[in-house]
Amino acid sequence: MRTTTALAAGGLALAVVLAWRWRGTGDDEAAPDERWLVLTVDRPPEEVAAELSGLLTDEAVEVAIRPAPGDRGSELAVRAVGGTPSRDDLRAALREAKQLMEVGEVLRVDPRPAGRRAATPMGKAMDLATSLAGRKGVL
Repeated sequence: MRTTTALAAGGLALAVVLAWRWRGTGDDEAAPDERWLVLTVDRPPEEVAAELSGLLTDEAVEVAIRPAPGDRGSELAVRAVGGTPSRDDLRAALREAKQLMEVGEVLRVDPRPAGRRAATPMGKAMDLATSLAGRKGVL
């Protein structure tokens, strides 16, 4: 039983690695900094265009706005022109723009309270996740 479980786990790990590598082998695939970052905003395209501000209106950023499929607001797409700003800065600016347009303010997470987090497995996993996330908004 242990051998079967170990073989299944190894096969799954191999499949994940191969799928991940296969996904990035396309010759026609654009470099990561040249790809568009796209998100859906729950506002009509005219309102989205009128409310753009900050980094997204910089001349080093190309912006495209179009109606979202299914009449669900607008798709806001951005990409850096010439390498600046960084992809992380663009992602942060997109998130902030979406929050400003939909909620009216940029939501911030309160810092961790003073003291130490419990030395439980879940506490350690949470510390690791927050240290890896950085400003990206994803793990």
